[in-house]
Amino acid sequence: MSVNILQIDEYEAKRLHEYAGTVDSLTAETVARWKSSCPDWKGLHWQMGLGEDGTYLGPVNVVTG
Repeated sequence: MSVNILQIDEYEAKRLHEYAGTVDSLTAETVARWKSSCPDWKGLHWQMGLGEDGTYLGPVNVVTG
């Protein structure tokens, strides 16, 4: 699984609508599975999005600048 990257303003906009957040709102099992399958993930944030197969919940790295 690849890790998407969001700019901080994109993340904040999604977070306001509860389409993104921190790992505190996820189960430990989900976080462990994502860390195992996504070694580039920083392990801090998630997002909901639209993919080829429909809506998904997945890991995301948030960057500034």
